[in-house]
Amino acid sequence: MDELFQAAEGELEHFRTEYERALRGGSTSAQAAFNYGWCLVTSRTASKAESEENIRTGLSILRNIADDRTVSKRDVQYFMALGEFRLERYHECLAMCESLLRDEPESRQVQQLADRARERIQRDGYVGIALTAAAVGAGAILLSFLKKR
Repeated sequence: MDELFQAAEGELEHFRTEYERALRGGSTSAQAAFNYGWCLVTSRTASKAESEENIRTGLSILRNIADDRTVSKRDVQYFMALGEFRLERYHECLAMCESLLRDEPESRQVQQLADRARERIQRDGYVGIALTAAAVGAGAILLSFLKKR
């Protein structure tokens, strides 16, 4: 899903420079902030920690411009949902997607992201059930062992 929106080589640095130049000038345009924010959310780096930090920074920037009328609220919300997905915060992603789908029920892009979030939530639920069952089983074995002593 997020492969559809991945910052191209050089875009991150370009938009970072544009954003920082606007900050130094005393006023950041919402469009410069949006460009840098979505680029951070979709960028890939060699280290997972650096990628997560980029995503968090991008989400922060996007939240700051979410109510700005000069950028597309829908696009800001979509990239925020994508960032939540990439941080494995699937419930937050799904809530954002459902909000977007109320206004734009035919959006295949948003529907695909929502479906992926639902799949991950379901998968995580199964993993949780398996871990709980394993813990209960291990506890039962340990209790049985202790009773025999």
